[in-house]
Amino acid sequence: MGTDLQVLYDSDQPMADIFVRAFGDKATLGIWVVVVIVQYMMGTSMLLSASRQTFAFCRDGGMWALNLLC
Repeated sequence: MGTDLQVLYDSDQPMADIFVRAFGDKATLGIWVVVVIVQYMMGTSMLLSASRQTFAFCRDGGMWALNLLC
């Protein structure tokens, strides 16, 4: 990979640059696809849990304390 840290400091995408130097272009693309898919899945699961919690608070009358109408 090398020890030239200034190249990483100046890079627009330092994590991708580290992956390219360590694994090569094709392996980096595969790793990056997995990272993007995992981030998407985490985002959708957090949105789902937040909406379920909001629904439960509205159902049980807990949102009136925040002056929100459900």
